Amino acid sequence: MLTLLAYFDNQEIWYELFRAGLSHHSPERLRSFLAEQANFESVIITLVEYCLIEVQHTTQSYSMHNCVHDWLLGELNSEIDPQLYWYAFDCTAASIDKEDQNLLGHIKYARLSRHGLRLTHQRFRMCFGSDGSLLGRLGKVARIVKMLIENHQHLAAEWICERALAGCEDALGPEHSWTLDMVYNLGVVYSDRGKLVKAEQMYKRALATAEKIFGPHHKRTFAIVNGIGIVPSSR
Repeated sequence: MLTLLAYFDNQEIWYELFRAGLSHHSPERLRSFLAEQANFESVIITLVEYCLIEVQHTTQSYSMHNCVHDWLLGELNSEIDPQLYWYAFDCTAASIDKEDQNLLGHIKYARLSRHGLRLTHQRFRMCFGSDGSLLGRLGKVARIVKMLIENHQHLAAEWICERALAGCEDALGPEHSWTLDMVYNLGVVYSDRGKLVKAEQMYKRALATAEKIFGPHHKRTFAIVNGIGIVPSSR
């Protein structure tokens, strides 16, 4: 459990967060441990007794001191485990309710955005390559990026978008629909960060690709045109 906690933020830790990412792809040791809340709480109680974790009664969650958190990453994770990284990624993405796509700036997602930010930590960046682990999660990438943007974590959103776009271009090609989505998302990020020239370039590229794939009158093409219309002038 201590090894796993290094892949999450040290504030606002709760059982449902860990449970959300479980799937048949998750490591067996995690599935057997986290399948039941009683198992999780029994370990947490032990960690609380050893003063490694603190209980936050007002938010019904747990937290960890920064120094302990740094120790977990530096000592227990001297070698980063990609399986644990992608499990943390899945937990974060699965905790985003699809019905809340227009509400990701709400206070309920402020604590989750901290875990999204943790995914971009320098030590974890070697996991975020153009391999199958990324390409099988592009929908999740888009949700996490939007949540980071809505919670003003633009630098982290930009980093994820740029790596996801590079992965899409390498594996799927420049005219694939997923590549198009990442180009458009990166345009949004650049616009929000004030990188208006880059934003305009991404929007124009997305528009040209959308017209080629879907045609000029498709709803996805119209959405990109709207994006171009609302971006501030770069001149």
